[in-house]
Amino acid sequence: MTTPANDDRNEGVFASAAHKVGDAASNASHAVTEAAAAASEKVTDAAHAAKIKAADTAAVIRDKAADAYDAARDKASSARDTAATGFDSAPLAVLAGGIALGAILGALLPRTERETELLGPVASKATDAARSAFVAAKSAGQDKLDELGINKEAARAKVDQLVDTASQAATSAGAAAKDAVRTRSDV
Repeated sequence: MTTPANDDRNEGVFASAAHKVGDAASNASHAVTEAAAAASEKVTDAAHAAKIKAADTAAVIRDKAADAYDAARDKASSARDTAATGFDSAPLAVLAGGIALGAILGALLPRTERETELLGPVASKATDAARSAFVAAKSAGQDKLDELGINKEAARAKVDQLVDTASQAATSAGAAAKDAVRTRSDV
């Protein structure tokens, strides 16, 4: 049976337990709030660090791209100057090199069915035009070489002249050596 004294004591125990549960809930709430604030701060710090790292990386990439662009521009300028010098000093060699390079590139590029289908007639005309241009360039180059006296016949004549001169020099050197040996043996 319950007595008023027991009821008061039970109420006190319940009140004390309720107070303890309330304190525990308040402490837990406070701990959760602090943990959430710490986590939020860590996420904010990490996001800020990532933003700074991304900005630094972007700056490095931008600098490297600018350096690469400058280097490519310098190399292109140098190549242009070299090509201009080469063209001025040996236009026929440049022409021959360009023709050879074009032929090599053309041979290396594979034909596709679609290309053959679409460009068949045009490719045939382009091939004919390229052959005509090659023949004309070859003829013009040969004419220029002939005009300058640079041809097979002139080259053969120069080689023959060189062989004759070398033969005469060898004969003279041999005769001089023979005379020197005779003169020494007479002494």
